[in-house]
Parts: sequence; structure tokens; C-alpha cells
Amino acid sequence: MDDFVDFVLNVRKVCASTDLTKTPVHLVIGNESCDLDSMVCAFGLAYYHHQIKNKRSNADQCCTVLPVLNIPMKCFVSRTENCYVLKQFGITETDLLFRDSLDFEAIKNGGQLSVSIVDHHVLRDEDKFLEQSVIEVYDHRPRDPTANWNTNIASLVIEEVGSCATLISQKLLTHDILTGPLAELLHDVIIFDTVAFSDKAQKARELDISVSKQLQQQFGISCIPQHRFDQLWNVHNDISSLTPGQLLFKDLKFVDDFPVAGLPMLVREFLQFSDVHEHLLAFCDETQRATVVVMGLKVVGDEVFRDIAIFSKSDKETRELLVNSLKANLDLGVTEDTVSVPDITYLMQNNVKMSRKQIVPIIKSLRR
Repeated sequence: MDDFVDFVLNVRKVCASTDLTKTPVHLVIGNESCDLDSMVCAFGLAYYHHQIKNKRSNADQCCTVLPVLNIPMKCFVSRTENCYVLKQFGITETDLLFRDSLDFEAIKNGGQLSVSIVDHHVLRDEDKFLEQSVIEVYDHRPRDPTANWNTNIASLVIEEVGSCATLISQKLLTHDILTGPLAELLHDVIIFDTVAFSDKAQKARELDISVSKQLQQQFGISCIPQHRFDQLWNVHNDISSLTPGQLLFKDLKFVDDFPVAGLPMLVREFLQFSDVHEHLLAFCDETQRATVVVMGLKVVGDEVFRDIAIFSKSDKETRELLVNSLKANLDLGVTEDTVSVPDITYLMQNNVKMSRKQIVPIIKSLRR
């Protein structure tokens, strides 16, 4: 069996047979959306540390290295493309570790914890207690000015490229710690995040292209990028088995205190589901938030469409603040329109090049 696949298949078994409060533990934690990039990067960086700390080290005591998918296990089914790529290697959700699989505080209190975070560089409030344990940060987003890491403790690799998988691939290629399946997964992510290196999408950077070529040449990856992107995109958009509530959790990130749910469809189409108002209320109850930002995305051939909605039943003042901030950003180019669902302000987005990554700073500015 491939060594990387074997590592992933065994993390849950290793966790179950180890007292994590009494042994060195290294957690590699992805972001709270657990998208394809975040998941594969967590696997790849964890495999790197597993190799360095255990198989290529003379250390007397082994370190238990665990990749953590930063969502509850029940939410993983909505990550359809994640399930799809893992199934190719015989990996299922029952083999993986999720946010609710581990007691982070108990492990930290054991005194032998170190942490890497990937595909994000700001800890959520509930994870701030991990800050002094973080030794490594990898991200491809614009740097958040509120992120003040102690560089004497943590090494930072924050570079605006199309995919965080590019940065992880570069590290693994440099240290010659890659296997065929891991290279394929990383290559898939780079294709997916850069929309197959499309000039129109303007996601790919030179590093994305050069690293993907290295993966292709070294591991004989011969897929046609556009064909592979189309496969992954179709799986991503296959929502036939998902409820509206599950869709809201499919690509969820928290920006400060606001949940920002990304949909694989336009918000206007999402609002056509029956009982959608009740699903939005239930989502707010489950996340314990009064307001949710919902962002829609639809790709038809070479054309991209985006829209945004702000839902809040009990905090209309915050909803208005968010709407006004989005309207005030002329680069975003939003236009308000009416919808039949109550407690929602709906915005058509005219500048489709601005994704959630670029809209996050607008939302964050409300807290300053």
C-alpha cells in the first residue's frame, strides 16, 4: 500500500490507541470550511511532519502527527468533491479525524502539543488558547493586519497564490516527501482552485503553474486540466442528496463572528427551495449566530455569476451595516434586488472577479 494512503487510513486508529495527553502530539489543522484545498493541505503537511519527526529522525520518542478536518464529522457529507477524491484511494470519512473527534484543550494541557495551521492564518476566538502551540502557518490569502504571530515561535508562509496546495507541494517537493497519490491530490487541488489555470478566472500565479508542472513531470500526471476541473466541478455541484441546511454548511467560513456560507449555486436559486426560511433560522440556531452572509456562485461555460444575501431575523441593524458596507465598495459593484423570502437583503454582484477572499476584509472592517 502507498505510504501516504496508509498514513491517512491509520490516523484514527493511532489516535484511539494513544493517550494524547501523555505523548508528543503535532496537530495539523485546516480551515473551518474544510474545502478541498484545506483538507488535502492538512493531509500533505501532516504527512511531511510524520516523515520528518518519526521516519527521518533520530529522536528517542515518536511524535503522534494528526491531520484534523476543522468541521464536525456530520458536515463532511456535504463536501462532495472531498468525498469523491478520497474514494479513489479507498479513504472514507470513518478513517478521518474531525473537529469533534479530539479534545484540543486536554491535549494542550498535556504539555507536549505543537500545531500547524493551513489554509488560514487567523485563529478563531475559540481556538486562541492554541496560539502559543502554533509553530507553523501556511496560507495563500491576503495577510490579515490583525494577525500578529510571534515569529520567534511560528514560521509563516503566507503568499498570495491561487492555491495553498501550491505552497505545500513546493515544500514537499523540496524535501522529496511525496508519493504518487499525494501528488495527484495536490495537483487536483491546484487545478480546482485556479479553474484549470484559466486566464479569464485570473486565479493562477506563476508559482501555481510551475509547481503543477513539477508534479506532472515527477509523477507522470497526464490529465488535461480543463477536463479534470470539469469532473471536480460537476461533483462539487452535485447537491442532489443534500438538504438546504446541509448546503449552508457545505463551504462555511467564519469571518470574525459572522458565518459566511458559500453555495455551489446562486443565492437566488437557493431561495427557491421550500422551507428555506426555516432552514436559515435553524442554521442560525446551530451556529449560535444571529446573522449569516450567503454567497452564491454559478459557472456556465466560461461565464461566472455571483450574488450575495444577508439573513437576519433578530439583528436587523447588523444586517443593514453589512449591506451598506458591501454597497459602499465600488469595486464589488453590488445592486440590491427584491426576493420573496423574509428577513433577507439580496444583492446581485456585478464584479464576479471578487470572491469571498476579497470580500472578507469588507466584512472585517465592521469590527474595527
